[in-house]
Amino acid sequence: MKYNIALIGCGRWGKNHRKLLEDREDINLSYICDTAMKEDRDGEPIITNNYHEALEDKLVDAVVIATQIGLHYEIGKDSLNAGKHVFVEKPMTDNSKDAMDLIKIAKRNKKQLMVGHVFMYNPAVQYLKQKIDEGYLGKVLYMDARRLSSGILRERIRHYDVLWELGIHDLSMFLYLSGKKPESINASGDSLSNLSESLDDISTLNLKFNKEPINCSLTIGWAYPKVVKELVVVGEKGTAIFDDASDNKLTFYDFVLKKGGEGVTNSYSPNLPNISPLENQLNHFLHCIKNDVKPLSDGENGLEIIKLLEDADKSKKEGKEVFI
Repeated sequence: MKYNIALIGCGRWGKNHRKLLEDREDINLSYICDTAMKEDRDGEPIITNNYHEALEDKLVDAVVIATQIGLHYEIGKDSLNAGKHVFVEKPMTDNSKDAMDLIKIAKRNKKQLMVGHVFMYNPAVQYLKQKIDEGYLGKVLYMDARRLSSGILRERIRHYDVLWELGIHDLSMFLYLSGKKPESINASGDSLSNLSESLDDISTLNLKFNKEPINCSLTIGWAYPKVVKELVVVGEKGTAIFDDASDNKLTFYDFVLKKGGEGVTNSYSPNLPNISPLENQLNHFLHCIKNDVKPLSDGENGLEIIKLLEDADKSKKEGKEVFI
C-alpha cells in the first residue's frame, strides 16, 4: 500500500521530514503546506500556503505536522476532524488542556495520533530499553542526562524555554527507559540577560519515583561551547552510557557500586541497526496506521510529558519540589 501524506510545516526541522517522505517508495508526498513557500499547484508535491487544501483532499491518508509549537493544536484538531491520521512534532501542544482535547478528537474519529518523541526511536535507546527490561543492568538506580549546545539562540524559537525546546527529549527517555511514572519534580532555571529577558537558557531538573530507587537528573542549556548529548544509566549490575554526539552511541560497563572500592572490568558496544531515528519513527507510524495499533509515543504519552513540563514550570516559579 502506498500512503498519501501531507507535510504541514517545512522549516528547519520540517525539511528533514520532507527529505525522508520524498525518498520513500511506499509514500506519496502529496502536499507541502507552508506559508513561507511559493505556491505551486502544478508540481508534485503540490505546494500551498493553506493546509486546508490538503485536508479537503480525500486521497490524503495522514499529515505530518512540523510547524511552530503554538500551531500544533489547531492544525492537529482540524486534521483529525478531517479524517486524517496525525503525526505531530514534540511537544504535541503547549498545554495539557489542548493535548487532552486532541486525544479525545483522535479517539472520536478513530484516527492515529502520534507524537514525535524521536529519541524513543533511536536504535541505541531502544536497545538500551531492551537490556534494562531483560535485567542486564540489574535494578536501575539512577539516570543522569546532559544536553548542552550553542548556536540555537534564534529569535524564531524564543517563545519557549530550554526545557520545552530540548529537555523534552530527555524527559521522554526517562519515562520510556524506566517504564515508571514519577512522584515528584524539582526544577530550576535561569535566563542569561544578554541573550533573553524572560526565558530560561539553562536549567536543571530532578525526578523522583514513588517506591522506586530511581532518581533522574537533567542538566540542559544552549549557551555551551560544545555539543553534549549524554545519558548515563546506573544499575546494580552495571552502567550504560548513551552518547548521541559520538559515533559510538552506546556502551555498557561492568561497573558496580561497592563499599570501599570501585571497578570497571569490561565494556562493550553493541552492533546497532543502521537506520536513522527519524526513519524508524516513520516506519512505526505507518505500522500503526496499517495495523490499527497504539503508537509507542501516542497522545497519552505526549500528554504525560507535557504535564511534566508544566510541573517543572510550576517548580521553577515556586522554587520548590512539586508532587505529581
